Amino acid sequence: LCFKFLVYVIAIVMFLYSFAWFVFEINKLGGTYTVTTNFGGAAEVFLEDNGVPRIVADNELAGAYANGYVLASNRLWQMEYLRRLSQGRMSEIFGKATVPLDEGFRILGFTNVCEKELKYFGDTDKEYFDAFFQGINDYAHTHTRPFQFFAFGISHQNYTVLDTCTLYKLMGFMLSGDWGSEILRDYMSAVTQDEELIQAISSYSDEKFDEMTQTILKEEELMDIGLHTTKKPSKIENPLKGNISEYIEEVVSEMIEEIDSVKFDGSNAWVISGEHTETGKPIISNDPHLGNSLPSIWYYSHIEYSDGRFISGVTLPGIPYFAIFATEKVAFTITAIPADSSDVYKEKIVGDKYEYEGKLYPLEVREEIIKVKKKDDIVLKVKSTRHGPLINTKSIESLSNIANGGPVIMPNGTYSYKWRGIIAQENNALHILTKVNRAQSAAELLDLVKTSDGVNVNVVVCDNLGEHGNIGFAPYGSYPKRTKDAGHRISRGWINENEWDGDIKGEDKPYLWNPKKGYIVMANNPISTANTKSPISTYSLGTARALRITQLIEELIKTKSGRIGYDDMIEILKDIKDPYAEQKKKYLVKIARDYMKNEGIKNEAEEEVMDKIEKWDSIFDEKLTEPVYFTLWEFFFRSSFMSKNFKDNKLVQMKIISNTYGESNFIHLYKNISANHSHFAQYCQTYASLPSSSCAENIYLALNQTLRYLVRFHSMDATWGELHTMQYPNIPFTRTYLKPLYDREIPASGNSNTINVAGFKFSKFEGKNNENPYSLFFDPKREFPATHSANLKLVVPMDGTVFYSLDTGISESLMSGWYFNMNGPHRENKLFKTDFTKKLEGQGDFKFIFGQAEKEKVDDL
Repeated sequence: LCFKFLVYVIAIVMFLYSFAWFVFEINKLGGTYTVTTNFGGAAEVFLEDNGVPRIVADNELAGAYANGYVLASNRLWQMEYLRRLSQGRMSEIFGKATVPLDEGFRILGFTNVCEKELKYFGDTDKEYFDAFFQGINDYAHTHTRPFQFFAFGISHQNYTVLDTCTLYKLMGFMLSGDWGSEILRDYMSAVTQDEELIQAISSYSDEKFDEMTQTILKEEELMDIGLHTTKKPSKIENPLKGNISEYIEEVVSEMIEEIDSVKFDGSNAWVISGEHTETGKPIISNDPHLGNSLPSIWYYSHIEYSDGRFISGVTLPGIPYFAIFATEKVAFTITAIPADSSDVYKEKIVGDKYEYEGKLYPLEVREEIIKVKKKDDIVLKVKSTRHGPLINTKSIESLSNIANGGPVIMPNGTYSYKWRGIIAQENNALHILTKVNRAQSAAELLDLVKTSDGVNVNVVVCDNLGEHGNIGFAPYGSYPKRTKDAGHRISRGWINENEWDGDIKGEDKPYLWNPKKGYIVMANNPISTANTKSPISTYSLGTARALRITQLIEELIKTKSGRIGYDDMIEILKDIKDPYAEQKKKYLVKIARDYMKNEGIKNEAEEEVMDKIEKWDSIFDEKLTEPVYFTLWEFFFRSSFMSKNFKDNKLVQMKIISNTYGESNFIHLYKNISANHSHFAQYCQTYASLPSSSCAENIYLALNQTLRYLVRFHSMDATWGELHTMQYPNIPFTRTYLKPLYDREIPASGNSNTINVAGFKFSKFEGKNNENPYSLFFDPKREFPATHSANLKLVVPMDGTVFYSLDTGISESLMSGWYFNMNGPHRENKLFKTDFTKKLEGQGDFKFIFGQAEKEKVDDL
């Protein structure tokens, strides 16, 4: 009781502090601030009802300063946290608990790489960045900082371009993914020794590119740009299969044990040509899916200028340019690309040297000093081969929660990691991005994207120039050319097996420009089939979201061409139908019924559930029961699939099955089992601890277990929202007893395959019999906690209006009124409208006047 009382006292103190901070600091942002700068002009800030700033500035530098200032008032702690994370400096405030995480980022060396790249930073860019940083720093030095600064005993350190560069690297790392998949592909091969299976789930097989897989470019579009070829990639080889037993025991068991996620939770973006819209101009939409957090990972703002220009969009807090945006002429949207842009090499180390082509070469050594709160400094020696830094096991384990796509645990000093983001580039990527924000046409944007370095993302652009405007697509960033087809497995670093041979850039990149089909869809799906000279997204799988968006757009063009508008985009954004479930449920029901008939099994309750699933339209509505039946059924079957191969290690097995054996492959698996019940029987030899004869038997037993689970822990009327909730954790309070005060959890429709995504992982299943350390305060976690969703929803009709929403709010302050205020409208797809064709009336909430005069202090600035 004393402990609980203490917790509540702390919670009340935090609540009162947050309230006081809001009353006495946020509300003090008013009046006119005169600021000494190297530029002139003024900027006036209007706060929209949802808290999003609309800045009216005389020039770009004035707008940058105001944007930085208001950003700091809303997200100063988040910015501090993110830059410390990207630079490996968390232990300075959190102590020894975060040392492995810091070691991971010091091994990656973002700070070291950025210091080299910033030599190429231009003077024009520097002026803009400096104005932005001055706004951040002026706010931080003249206002009371958020509670976290006092709790951890830290002061504000001025933001600089180095911080922006490391944040940019962090963003790229969060979106990188294939290197974890390389490990998992080898692991699947190791535990099964079934290369046919590996080819089926990982390669460009004919079965993979069926009617369920939508590529961004069609075959004829590849031909139009001269990148079509009939040469197929070679089969995947496992370079370590000769020592398979040693590989399993000494490598894989260590690497895979605590891997968090190797699954892209993805993003959606699409654009429809002006030929089909009611305005005659393109209409574009974007909803990127990164991890849920409070506050949101994205920060939204508008800046408009006295000459009629404007820019509206989001950025990662601490970065001055907009990552996703619209202007009076263009729009720029992004999604994660499942690109093969990194590689893992097994190295032969002899003392302080490594072997390559029969010779020994000295390891490069870089010394990093990690400061630890209340502890001695740690000296970390980062060793590298020609391929990249040697990976530290514990550090990579800690990084597994950061990247979307697969940092993994590996034995120390054995493997190296190569990624373009940690190789210093002579032409600085930040320079390209400032040009992107100033682009005047979609053609200019596409040219910049084709020649770009930096973060690997897919980009869809459009403009409103000409009769119907223009639409286009290209992948952003650098992609390695390899001496072999792709680096899709662990490579042997001691021989010339998988070296990089330049970059895929310029006209070698696949692209689209005003395609005849009248639309472009990208939803983390493959760029093309195997018939390409530039295999950027080699061995990636199709996505249900790409399939469903394409279906809906093609239906719109067929039935509403010339009348497609904003409301139609909203209907697509809110869609919660899973087209993969539509296929999988047919096979599951058929397999179970065939098995029951052959075995003489009669069960009315099971038949009733199958009837409901059969009639269900695959809509994952939080109020329905059918999604519960279907998802639990799939989960229990997946828990049994290949369980003998994984030696009953359920955690590892579910991570592999969920992430490597992708969703579209389960359609083919069920199809094959339906046609032949003995197919893949070698992977269905047990169910729980009982022997099994076939996958068909396991599918039936999984149905039976679904009913028993619901009767025991819920009821047969349990709805999807009872088992599936959207979770929004606040860093760092989510790991404390203040979690109930700062975190949010709400029932959620959708799943990982729906356009309106609510991504969960089977490997994160939370059974009702699991213990929960926070059960003193609220119910245990739901079975399928959703940790990824659309953090931003954006629709731009290219007519001077912008529609947007964030998943949480603009502010990190609990009592600001803008902490979680956008979530309701966001979930209901009621986007906020900003109309730049209408001039703002009246005075703004506050104003800045810039110049060389001596600085006057007005309202503490």
